[in-house]
Amino acid sequence: MEQVTLKVPTINCDGCIGTIRRVLTRMPGVLAVNGDLTIKEVTVVRQEGAVTTDELVDRLAEVGHVVAGVAETGA
Repeated sequence: MEQVTLKVPTINCDGCIGTIRRVLTRMPGVLAVNGDLTIKEVTVVRQEGAVTTDELVDRLAEVGHVVAGVAETGA
């Protein structure tokens, strides 16, 4: 498993987090999605090699959320 943290400054409410969680968990290989409204970050746990960070960023852009930074770590 891998973990990636996405800085998403366009998160403005719990509805935004719900939308992000819904669209990302539908992607193959995404195991968990947790959002933090206070610090405007989304943490994604994914299967190693299943979905790229670029794919996550692109999917968020499709629903109107811009990623301003990325931090990747092993989970």
